[in-house]
Amino acid sequence: MKNLFALIVLALTFQSFHDSLSAQNTMKEDTSNKSNWRPKSIYVIQNDRTLKFKLPYKKDQSGVANLLFKNKDSGEIFLIDSVINNLRHYSWIFSKCYDVILLYNDGKYLKYEGVSFVKKSNMEVNMENLIVHPSDSESQNWLTLRTYNSIIGERRAIVSENTGNKICGYIFDEKGEVIVGASIIIKDTNKGVVSNIDGYFEINIDANVDPLLLINYVGNKPKEISLTANSGLIVVMERDHKLDNIRVGDNLPLRKQIINP
Repeated sequence: MKNLFALIVLALTFQSFHDSLSAQNTMKEDTSNKSNWRPKSIYVIQNDRTLKFKLPYKKDQSGVANLLFKNKDSGEIFLIDSVINNLRHYSWIFSKCYDVILLYNDGKYLKYEGVSFVKKSNMEVNMENLIVHPSDSESQNWLTLRTYNSIIGERRAIVSENTGNKICGYIFDEKGEVIVGASIIIKDTNKGVVSNIDGYFEINIDANVDPLLLINYVGNKPKEISLTANSGLIVVMERDHKLDNIRVGDNLPLRKQIINP
């Protein structure tokens, strides 16, 4: 009887260990799927410049963790998308020289050295043929900067072999604050979405189609952006100052109003 009891306890212990191990593996798989973000390009649209970072689609299977800028003079790491006092904030890319770093989730990275950003420019940085640097202590430290979600940080699998394609992005104003309720429409279609409370949006597109997005928000100049399919997007809207001096009721005909006792 004692031997039988011992066998039952051993069997239950083994089953519990097996279930726990299976649960851990499932969690690892879920985490991997959530972080397996592999965009073809990342676009940054400011008032004075348009930047396209063309990425290798399957250079590293762990997925993209972040896009970083390292100041060539100071060595400071610069993030265009950050969180200040629990609110998402956009930091402007100034006319300086940077090393552009595409960081993967496993700590490996690509580095395009000495990119000078200038005003009023439309620039493409092609990172497709760069070598993959192995993970090191510095790149592991860069991973710790990823303490929040961003366009380089929603880290969704925006490309799916079975369900089609997506464009995802964030909309900011000139102060660097998120815009809630901006409309994003694929030109010449009835497909459209609005940015959410975090300024974020994602929109489905047809497979193998490079869309033209129309972005509008009241008080700002509309933007028309041509994109590569399966891309991430950060847009800074430009305020339309022509509307600042228009008051409600201007240029409207007066309407006769009669008030009876």
